[in-house]
Amino acid sequence: MDLIAREAELATAVRSIRFGSGTVITGEAGVGKTTLAVAVTESAALAAVPVIRVLATAAGRSIPYAALSPLLPTESGNFHPALVPGLILNSLTALPGSQLPIVLVDDAQLLDDHSAQALLTLVAQRGARALVTVRPGGRPSDAVTALWKDGLLDRIDLTPLDVAGTNRLLRSRLGDEVAAMTTQMLWEHSRGNPLYLNELVRFGLGAGRLQRVNGVWWWAGDADVPPRLAELLQDRLENLSADATLARDLLALGEPLPYDTLAAVSSDDAIMELDNRSLVTSDSSGGVVRLRFSHPLLRAAAAHGLSAARRRALAGKLIGAPAQDVDFLRRAAWQEAAAGRPDVDLLLRAAQALIVIDPAKAVRFAERAIGHDDGAESAVMLADALAELGRPDEARAALTRACDRARDEPERWRIAVSQASLSLWSFRSPVDAIEVIDRFTADLPTGATDEHRSVTALLTLFSARPSAADMIADAVLAGAPAPTARRRSLLVRVAAATLADRPDRSQQAGDELAQVLSRHPQPESARSLSTAIAGTAEIFGNRSAELPRAGGGSGRWPSPYRSMLESAGTPAVDDESVLTGPVWPLLEGVRHHLAGNLPAAEVALREATVQQQQGEGLFRSEATGGLAVVLAESGQLAEARQVLDSNGPDATALIPGLQGWAEAWLLAGAGRADDAGALAVRTAIESAAVDAVTTAFWYLADAARFGATRLAAECAETLADRVHSELTAARLAGIRARAGRDATQLVTAAEMHLRLGLFGHAGELAQLGLELATRPGSRVGDEVARRARAVTVASRTVLGHPAPPDTSAIPEQLTKREAEISRLAAKGLRDKDIADELVLSVRTVESHLATAYRKLGISSRRELVEVLGASVR
Repeated sequence: MDLIAREAELATAVRSIRFGSGTVITGEAGVGKTTLAVAVTESAALAAVPVIRVLATAAGRSIPYAALSPLLPTESGNFHPALVPGLILNSLTALPGSQLPIVLVDDAQLLDDHSAQALLTLVAQRGARALVTVRPGGRPSDAVTALWKDGLLDRIDLTPLDVAGTNRLLRSRLGDEVAAMTTQMLWEHSRGNPLYLNELVRFGLGAGRLQRVNGVWWWAGDADVPPRLAELLQDRLENLSADATLARDLLALGEPLPYDTLAAVSSDDAIMELDNRSLVTSDSSGGVVRLRFSHPLLRAAAAHGLSAARRRALAGKLIGAPAQDVDFLRRAAWQEAAAGRPDVDLLLRAAQALIVIDPAKAVRFAERAIGHDDGAESAVMLADALAELGRPDEARAALTRACDRARDEPERWRIAVSQASLSLWSFRSPVDAIEVIDRFTADLPTGATDEHRSVTALLTLFSARPSAADMIADAVLAGAPAPTARRRSLLVRVAAATLADRPDRSQQAGDELAQVLSRHPQPESARSLSTAIAGTAEIFGNRSAELPRAGGGSGRWPSPYRSMLESAGTPAVDDESVLTGPVWPLLEGVRHHLAGNLPAAEVALREATVQQQQGEGLFRSEATGGLAVVLAESGQLAEARQVLDSNGPDATALIPGLQGWAEAWLLAGAGRADDAGALAVRTAIESAAVDAVTTAFWYLADAARFGATRLAAECAETLADRVHSELTAARLAGIRARAGRDATQLVTAAEMHLRLGLFGHAGELAQLGLELATRPGSRVGDEVARRARAVTVASRTVLGHPAPPDTSAIPEQLTKREAEISRLAAKGLRDKDIADELVLSVRTVESHLATAYRKLGISSRRELVEVLGASVR
């Protein structure tokens, strides 16, 4: 295996060899002990040092000096133990070179006692330096333990890789970016063990599970146990007593299991046998001891061997066991696997909880329930789960089945909501979705209620009409709506207020929404959608550092914030991964884009686009529109065009104007700056017309960057009295400063952007201010130039860009920007490279170069190099 993410350990081990007697490297099997040890011996600092490698084995442990036999004389005969270190030392001194050799002992826990004692003596007498790898739990000889315990050798405890290290290993193996959710899943499945990760990658590529989609590697389907690993793990799972085998299989079906539950259907002795074999681990909370396999792959290997018949028999045993400390999701899984009539209510409750986390399992639960449900609920649940899996035609068929089973108005309403959801998010037709609700309410003798109006408000919000949605929600909230209607209406208010640039109103509505979610049970999808909207509000208005984490298998939905998970009715969470996983890629991409970090934004939005193309992609337009803009802004025009043509923003959108914004960037990238600016301004006006002020100013800021400073400023002034957040105020200041071409205003606006983390825009504004401040005849003081340089350096440092080049030796007739571009062009950079370096459009670079050529009286880059001479060297 390649040594990945072990730089610190490698440096430590090399120092131990160079300046000490060596080191002991400990760690579980597969963690990379041998790889690290070999890398140490191959390091440049130790290139001239002779290395002797010794491999200890279980077979040789009963034979004296078996491991060290290559270092002993070949003639037969018995050696007195006291003479062996001297004999080995003679062999080592005979090696070429003058430096003390390195003895690399692999799997030293398997050394026979004689070899271990000889090694200890050799190290103590400074006869050699040693690199020793030891696997914990292998009961090594006392002499091996003494190597580090008595301070003769240093000790490095090599732990599994963390998530970041796992991502580095995966990228090294695959050669490209890896989806954050795929990294997270493989890390959880392997627990960061490099050997297991390499085998999972090998298996995933061979089986087609690892696929490169949209420039990012994804894992599709379940993470089965790779065959090569299965062989290794199976040895640990076999040769158990009959009772322990039963306990193993029960745990594979239902882990984690309370000790009392497992003991009731197996035995205490069986559990102890699993524990003695290190197959299980346990934890205690609330006075309940829960058992699970010691590694996820052990559980996967055990579960893989269960036939359908054995699963059914085991599920029947677990259903009859004490289960007061077992969460309802696991009890529902037993109901799904067992024979006989299931608990329909339990299955439907579990399916609802799993619909955004594991929709495939939700489908299985609903299918198990549907044959024993006289009403429509199980068919509606099946439809919702199928839609979330990306099977809308089957979902529609399930709803037809539900219509035939509907017994009363509540069930018919549940069907209507599901039909509207399917029309809006699966078939991408907001008009059809609203018509479904209108038809239902038209047939009611008393007309629409708060419940019905709240659904209409939500559908209207996702029709890119936030102000209209807000009006409906306000009407609902003016009364005393039930919790579900109140939750929907507050969610609409949070989103609409965020888009309207009213952070105080958004914050207040968000606090009320959190209270509703904490006091009243709500579906998992409702909590996740609320989280997505709350996270968006944090980015655009409240500026909190916390963003939601990605949830479920694909990460398409965000995991609820901790406060939402702890709300009433929340299923038990025995795994912190939903709270510690990767940041939800869509908002991560938006955050990076706001900061001006285009490469990071591109990676996150590529992942978000793939996620939102699956199932009911609620934020499909936002993901694809954002990706197209970032690609165009990065100069990748062909791919940006392809994204818009194949998967671009459509009628189902939360944010207005996404298509026009992306098209404007494509025009700018093609050199049509005037057309781009005009389109961006028109798009901003249309967005403002539906009270999406926040995004309108984003579009206007870009219009000003394209060169339409006057148009952008005129439009911005008409909206100035609707600016309430710091972020939009900074954008307004930047637009005004660009139009006014005032150095002091530009630098002040740059500083506002820098404080808010808008580093890319801050650098641009500061550079413009610096150019004006340092022009011949400028009346702006040196303090403005100093401030501009400080912002430029700070923004470039955060974004990892090099400092601006020195232009002091450039001819006076050139402006600062012309000089900067000319210097880079003379160094051989292409126009696109210069544009990327200075965060400009290619058209702007071409324009500045043309002006510089005219001023200098030249017509080519070759002449430019001659004119600038030593200043570019």
